[in-house]
Amino acid sequence: MDLKLKVGFLFIILSFILPVFSFFVPMMNLPTYISGALIGILVLGGPEVCIILGVMLAGKEAVKNIKSKIFRSAGKIRYMTGLLVFLFCFFANLILAYLELIKVINITGNTWLHIMSTLDIVSILSILAMGPEFFFKIKRIFKWEGPEFTSTIE
Repeated sequence: MDLKLKVGFLFIILSFILPVFSFFVPMMNLPTYISGALIGILVLGGPEVCIILGVMLAGKEAVKNIKSKIFRSAGKIRYMTGLLVFLFCFFANLILAYLELIKVINITGNTWLHIMSTLDIVSILSILAMGPEFFFKIKRIFKWEGPEFTSTIE
């Protein structure tokens, strides 16, 4: 593997890892405007720049190779496990937020941040674990099926 390809892979990997560091910014006790700017760079600006540089350096064939490995078809067990984990994280976030809102539980700031961040990261990983089948199902939700569908409600 030549150096250009290795650096391209490094940028592609960095584009996926960079947003994770945004969870640690609030723990640095920086001023609000600096924290906001830093999180914006880590979540919105940095990954896009890294992915563009990585694709330019690695080349089209290398990117297709990466996509085929990452987005391979999920089997039924992997899909169902990902779905159950996603639903658990979704409802846990919802229930914890409402319990905190009505003061049934009292969670301090940093503990709240750690719990919610963990649930968010696990839910994102569970979506990726469900594979391309999940994304095809989501895509079908937003696709117009046409006038051949007739409503049974009159």
